[in-house]
Amino acid sequence: MTKTLETIKNNYAQEQGYKSWSEIMFLNNRNPIAVERLMDEICVRAQKVALEKAAENACIHYPASNNLNPCVDKTTIANPENLIL
Repeated sequence: MTKTLETIKNNYAQEQGYKSWSEIMFLNNRNPIAVERLMDEICVRAQKVALEKAAENACIHYPASNNLNPCVDKTTIANPENLIL
């Protein structure tokens, strides 16, 4: 299953006992500290998913100059498809 940012937010809200991300934001909209804490958690979770995608998409190549030491193709890690939107 592809995780979207919306899915991550809604799953987190439900884990916290809310129906949806919209509800958690509505009920905490006057508490900037709570909103910041919630957003921090969403950022961490989204980064974890992005890193998992990057690891799945990473490609290894063997430079001609040194076949014994494989290298990770950094473009496969920095690929925009690894972003969580």
